[in-house]
Amino acid sequence: MAPEVVVPANFGKHHLKSRSHSNLELLCNEGEIKRANSMILSLNSPVIDDLISRLDITSLDVQDFGAPAVGCFVESMYSGELEKCDKSNFRDLNKMGHVFNVSWFTERCLEYFTEHVDMLTGRCYEDVLFVVEEARFVEDSQKKDNFTSLVEDKLNTMRNRKSMFLKQYSNDLGNIPISQLKMVVKLAGSNVGILVTILVRHLKNTGATSFVETSRFLFENIDFESCFAKRRFHGITMELYDIIMESFNDDFKSAVTVFISKRVSEISNKKEPIKYPILTSVPV
Repeated sequence: MAPEVVVPANFGKHHLKSRSHSNLELLCNEGEIKRANSMILSLNSPVIDDLISRLDITSLDVQDFGAPAVGCFVESMYSGELEKCDKSNFRDLNKMGHVFNVSWFTERCLEYFTEHVDMLTGRCYEDVLFVVEEARFVEDSQKKDNFTSLVEDKLNTMRNRKSMFLKQYSNDLGNIPISQLKMVVKLAGSNVGILVTILVRHLKNTGATSFVETSRFLFENIDFESCFAKRRFHGITMELYDIIMESFNDDFKSAVTVFISKRVSEISNKKEPIKYPILTSVPV
């Protein structure tokens, strides 16, 4: 076990140039090798410390991460600072911090992410896309929603631009992953009109006569009760209803009717909360 040394600490990046000092090989993708001192990495990472002390390894496979990010990670372990972090390598750096359990490093990554969230104005789609995609990745891979919460809070301060972003973010509704749709639903929050608008646009553009996996998921996650409770959502909600009733095949319309009727019954009988809130009033 590594001795008790308080990290982060500045061990001196100049030691990275010393071949005799760098006794641990980090095997990166495409055959590239980075070298570092095993003790310095162990002092920062209990995971690496365990691997070295228990298995006596002299090389470490880090092929899941890009070589530039591995180099930045190693430099950070030597300097005690988040080194050379940018949008291109942030995901790998943050992931390495979690994989190797370097607590101070993951805190610095969170600070970096928070700075980017705070700087958002909503005018640049790519800037918003960066924080949303990183939040989605963290939620998917680490099962943590702290990044998502930061993005939610920020986007809620710029509602019109949030709506514009989500519409563009879900533009190819039929082909985006469900995890991306989950993020759309979460970020939309109480503004369910955004979700209805996205679904209506998709059904119009594709001429669909039934739901595919993604459009069904979105449909099932729209709180139609709120749509009818708030007058500003009436128009777009009625448009969606008309499309389903006019364009969908009869078998599907029947299935939707049964689905809606069941949900109406559950709500009116005040049973346990349902998984997907659905229409409590269906215009005919």
